[in-house]
Amino acid sequence: PTETTFAVNVIKSLVNMSFEGTTQCELSWDFQGSSPILQVTSPGNTPAQSSHEDRQQVPVLIKDLCQGRLNMEISPVGGLSFTQASTSREDKEGLYDWKFFNAIVSPDEDSPTRIRDVLYDKKTMYKLLAVTKLVNADLEKVLRYFLTQVWRAKEIFDQEGISEPGKVIPG
Repeated sequence: PTETTFAVNVIKSLVNMSFEGTTQCELSWDFQGSSPILQVTSPGNTPAQSSHEDRQQVPVLIKDLCQGRLNMEISPVGGLSFTQASTSREDKEGLYDWKFFNAIVSPDEDSPTRIRDVLYDKKTMYKLLAVTKLVNADLEKVLRYFLTQVWRAKEIFDQEGISEPGKVIPG
C-alpha cells in the first residue's frame, strides 16, 4: 500500500571478519491500515494491462498484522528468535505476539499450541483460504477440507470438555 514503511534498527551487532557473531535489531512495519493486495490475471497479462473484471484480487494480511514491531536476535550459528513483538501497539499480547513469530522460525515446546490456536482462528484461516484460492484452487479445496475437519474436531473436543487434543486418547 501507498506510504508503507519498513524499518530495521540495529541495536547491537558483534561480527568478526569471518561474519561470525550475534546481532540484535528491531524490525517494524506499517501498512497504514491496509493490507498488501495479491492480484491474479490470465496468463500473459499483468494487472496493469488487465481490466478490473479480468483480474481477481484479495488482501493478503489480516488487520492484526498490518502494523507491528519485532525485536529479532540472530545467533552465532544463524538462528533467529524474536522478543517483545507488537502488532498495532506496544507490548500487545495475543494471537500474533512475539510467540507467534517464534513458533514459525524457532519452535519450542509451546509452538504446537500457538500454531493450533492460529488454526482455530477462523478469521485468519479464511484469509489464508482466499489467498490460496487465487494461487491454486485445487490446493484451496484440500486446505478447506483439512480446516473443516480441524474445526469440527475442536467443536467435539469443546463439547466433551477436552482442552488439549493430546488428551483425547485415555492414558
